[in-house]
Amino acid sequence: MDTETPNAKIFTARLAEMHKKSVSPNGKYGFHITTYNGNLPQDCTWTDTWEECYRNNLKRMFDLEEEARGSDDDFKKIRDTVLDKAVTRLLRPLESEGRSIKPCLVHGDLWSGNTGTDLGTGEPIVFDASAMYAHNEYEVRTMRANRRFFGRSYLKSYHDNYSISEPVEEHNARLALYGIWSALNWSALYPDNPQYRQTVLDAMNEVLRMIADGF
Repeated sequence: MDTETPNAKIFTARLAEMHKKSVSPNGKYGFHITTYNGNLPQDCTWTDTWEECYRNNLKRMFDLEEEARGSDDDFKKIRDTVLDKAVTRLLRPLESEGRSIKPCLVHGDLWSGNTGTDLGTGEPIVFDASAMYAHNEYEVRTMRANRRFFGRSYLKSYHDNYSISEPVEEHNARLALYGIWSALNWSALYPDNPQYRQTVLDAMNEVLRMIADGF
């Protein structure tokens, strides 16, 4: 296996294909067992809506991060606003007013360190998953910024194969919302590094600024 980052065009085409072809066994979001990101358990409770599923999993990660680092009133206030308002504001429109999305099987922790290329076939490989059935855009949150060796060229290539969900104009804000989960995960895994807590705060405040007129 070649551990270099897979070719963007091939990798994103295969990823989109997996998302499109996957079928939730009960039509719900979640997973039949608890899956882990590092040593941190996800909340994979089956739910009828993606809004509920993501809120449950985000709350679990908030709880784990605060268990590792502690909390304060200011942090809790921002956290509660994200959970109670931002999640609803950005995710409910995906499945209302005639819009719909499907639960897709996602890897769940997709970054370059969990990918490679089969030297025999040239096909991309992914491993070390924290799988669940989720909104497909949750998978590509790590492609929003040019970090961890993915970036917007991968995101564009992915959406050449899988269209952006409606409302299209809120795509970037949804990815930012999904990015809060990743920031919390890093902060919970590495509690001795103060930078990661600040990253969480920055991620939450970015989302709240993006939807400031939508509450």
